[in-house]
Amino acid sequence: MEAGVFYGIVAMICWGVSDFIQTFAIRRLGASKAMVIRNILTLIVSLVAAGALICLDAFVFDLRVFAIVAVSSLVYVVGYFAYVRGFEVGDISLVSPVASSFAIITVLLSVIFANEVLSFADSLCILFIVGGLFLAATNLRRLHLFRSQRGLKEAVIAMFGFGVAFFIMGFISSDIDIGTVFVYSALSQSILFIVIGVKRQGVPKLEDIDKSIVVIFLSHSLIVNLAWVAYIIGSSVSNVSVVAPIASVYSGVTVILAIIINRERIVLNQIVGILAILGGVFLLSQ
Repeated sequence: MEAGVFYGIVAMICWGVSDFIQTFAIRRLGASKAMVIRNILTLIVSLVAAGALICLDAFVFDLRVFAIVAVSSLVYVVGYFAYVRGFEVGDISLVSPVASSFAIITVLLSVIFANEVLSFADSLCILFIVGGLFLAATNLRRLHLFRSQRGLKEAVIAMFGFGVAFFIMGFISSDIDIGTVFVYSALSQSILFIVIGVKRQGVPKLEDIDKSIVVIFLSHSLIVNLAWVAYIIGSSVSNVSVVAPIASVYSGVTVILAIIINRERIVLNQIVGILAILGGVFLLSQ
């Protein structure tokens, strides 16, 4: 097996497992408290990274870039709160694949605002994802009842939020070094997550923290970081175009775990829709 393929699979599995693990903390503490606790850790990491860059004289302060990144972070945070809210009220097997189809938004924005050319194959992938979105979000057996699927609204909001945020970040990344952009992004996102989480009554209490919650957050942090390490190593030994498409299908792992462990039930057309979304995202990212 090619090294890049191996590390891409490792990243895919780790991101998928981390999303699944995160749902336990979200459903127990609520989205707001879970995000506050998680992003206190992110804030610490961003401050340490900023300090290291300053000491190495590698930090660039640019107010314009920071403002643009902050806007991207705000859109991302709104999308992420919708994402975790979807996990609270809906099925993982619906929320995860719909939200992870954000690539369609990023591609469309790139075509419209960055004058990128969309090939015929990419157009087909987008149609594939849109069709899959309809099938995944709809139980055709109950279509006549006009009943919306739980978590669908939140998943669609997350899809748009992630898509816009990744477009903005991609647009600005060429203007400044990666380390500084990372610090701007991590710092602004963690602050926004904490502020919005606290405003939504997400202040953690001492009784909220027990051994099991500590294990969940530590496990999530360990697995997420392992995913990033695998992705970085894979990208250094192989083409990103090989590693990224494999890693981007992480939601498939989350869905499989939800079906196996949580015994979530989905009808045949939803299975077809989920596969269409994952396949479309995979092909679109190549």
